Amino acid sequence: MCGVNLVLDRKGQLKTDEAIRRMNAATRHRGPDAEDYVRLPDTHSTQLFIGSNRLKILDLGELGNQPMQCGEQGQAGERFTLSYNGELYNFPELKNELLQKGFTFRTRTDTEVILYALAEWGEAALPRFRGMFALAFYDQQTGSLLLARDRHGMKPLYYFNNESYLLVSSELRGLLASGLVPKILNEQQVYHYLQFKHAQKPFTFFQQVFELLPGHRLKWTAGQPDIEISAWPQPALPQITDYSPAALLENLEERLTDALFTHLQSDRPVGLFLSGGVDSTLMLALLQKNGSQLPLCFTISNSQEEARWGTQDFLWAEKAANHYGVAHFPLEIGESLLEEFPSFASTQDQPIGDGAAWLTALLSRQAQKRVQVVMSGAGADELFGGYNRHQAFYAYLKHYQKLQWLLPALRPTAGLIPPGLIPPLRKPFRLWKKLLNDLTPSPAQTFSNFVSFQFQDGLRQAELHNSSCNFTEGWMQSALQYDRQQYLVSDILALSDKASMQHSVEMRMPFLSEEVAPFAEALPPSVLMEKGRKWLLAEMLQNNGGRGYAQRKKEGFGLPFGLWVRKGKTDHLWQWLSDKNHPLQAFVESEKIQQLLQLHKSGKEDFSQELFSLLTLAHWLDHQFS
Repeated sequence: MCGVNLVLDRKGQLKTDEAIRRMNAATRHRGPDAEDYVRLPDTHSTQLFIGSNRLKILDLGELGNQPMQCGEQGQAGERFTLSYNGELYNFPELKNELLQKGFTFRTRTDTEVILYALAEWGEAALPRFRGMFALAFYDQQTGSLLLARDRHGMKPLYYFNNESYLLVSSELRGLLASGLVPKILNEQQVYHYLQFKHAQKPFTFFQQVFELLPGHRLKWTAGQPDIEISAWPQPALPQITDYSPAALLENLEERLTDALFTHLQSDRPVGLFLSGGVDSTLMLALLQKNGSQLPLCFTISNSQEEARWGTQDFLWAEKAANHYGVAHFPLEIGESLLEEFPSFASTQDQPIGDGAAWLTALLSRQAQKRVQVVMSGAGADELFGGYNRHQAFYAYLKHYQKLQWLLPALRPTAGLIPPGLIPPLRKPFRLWKKLLNDLTPSPAQTFSNFVSFQFQDGLRQAELHNSSCNFTEGWMQSALQYDRQQYLVSDILALSDKASMQHSVEMRMPFLSEEVAPFAEALPPSVLMEKGRKWLLAEMLQNNGGRGYAQRKKEGFGLPFGLWVRKGKTDHLWQWLSDKNHPLQAFVESEKIQQLLQLHKSGKEDFSQELFSLLTLAHWLDHQFS
């Protein structure tokens, strides 16, 4: 796992290597084990600097450092240069094929396999890579530069491009550190964040700075005036002929087991983020069933009072750890952590208004004391229909005609539900109140309401389109695709990468492997949803001795932030509200935020998520633009 940095000086204006050095320094946390850069010879009056930070995972020797270079057939030379971030899980198979073509290898790294594969097959190698990656590859002989990102977007890549420079980095802070990128707030993305908790890809919070889309490549050739961006060919989805539960479960279990074993490839210790829910416990169950050495497990823990507002994961995770006989390391969080909040918010690459970002960072910091690699269940909910909104939207679509008659009578009852109740009623009441408020005659607007905040006017609608003649299947497929292409990439995967890499930990996601993800994507929504949320994973877990974990209610990655606000423990973090010149005041009136705070503190409403999102944005803006 590494950091990628690149400076293309189109006009040969840079007199020193200071820009690439600063970029490498700004992203050192992504790869603290080795750091370097190369300056490639002038071509058509341009200069190219390619840098890298390395976190050693496979082959801990110095020969695996980056940028990595080779000549023809992998021999010594500088024709080809690679800076790469990620893990290639099928690198042994590709390595054997390249050996047969006459390549010789000096390391056991997947980096060298990717370098030789691109040297041999060019960009045609991209569809053959099974893993997570973001890379920069340069062919000095042809003067061609290739940037690429994995199809799910597990590894990030950002770029700035104008007539003088093309700059690329694994993080926005890398680009800004170059001194060549103007730091101008992209106000449209602030508005998008206020509704959806994150920026809208390919845009970022900075003007003229973009995210390379998942499954896309960026190409530049010396002498050409501009860059070319396009999608690289994606593998075909598998053909599923037997949809019986037994056949689906057998097929999926084989795929997930294979993925788990490939994700354990590492020369450094591997851990697992264990919640005691379906996804993480299933991974543990399958590893034990197949005789694997079990990873160390890490979990967030709350006090008894705060667990009712945050999560009961610790109790279930402890039970699962004892059940499967694994070493378990809980991290108890409490209100004292609020002193760290300004630092967390201000050092985010760009804000994500999701409490899981902070919890993942804390858990990664804890895990880094013992492991350098962790496995996560990220992606399982999006692939297998695991969110409450998926179940609610599917029910809405199936009963659409009846609801058109009932909606006028149902919606007024939302005001009778008090979401500010104390646990355990707080969560279900909050869900029911939101559901009743969000239902509309429009499927697209209804799902948009499900996935967004609605505390101010001028809201946008999520882009959902039904291209099928089947009403329920078409709209449900569109909703699942939205979550897989938008929420998963811009929220879950973005926070997973930034939070883990901030503490030099590589996070791997077996559910997004090429064994598992295409299988889920090939299943019709009715198959995924008819027997309940994530029924395939839950039944597989039950079949492998995990009935209790499979039947527990979904909680999510809980942060007791709402309780801390209600007890007044966050008051010192809201002092900026009295500053009329604070950057957030241009987008949301302080009176509106004060109103949300008072309604939440009084127990009349539950605005835990909205307030966390606003506070994160406020502290980030204050750090970046005050």
